[in-house]
Amino acid sequence: MTSSDFVNVKLSARGTEAAGEKGCVRIHGGTYEFCVKPGETLRVTRGEFAVIFQRATDGEGKELFEEAAEAAGEAAAGRKKTGSERS
Repeated sequence: MTSSDFVNVKLSARGTEAAGEKGCVRIHGGTYEFCVKPGETLRVTRGEFAVIFQRATDGEGKELFEEAAEAAGEAAAGRKKTGSERS
């Protein structure tokens, strides 16, 4: 994979509101789990962004996540390793 296969994700304004006192927005499914905190970015594949993050909305249909500009020192801090990623 090349760097163009990845995007940085952050909480949208609505996502930041939704994080509230919990401190993060958690999104999970059968093989994945992410926790994104306000002010932090998460590096994911373009496929994960398209299938998981772009579809995540609140009860009013407002997007919780958005693509962020590249940040120095980005990390997959909120991502739990699953499947073939585990060592």
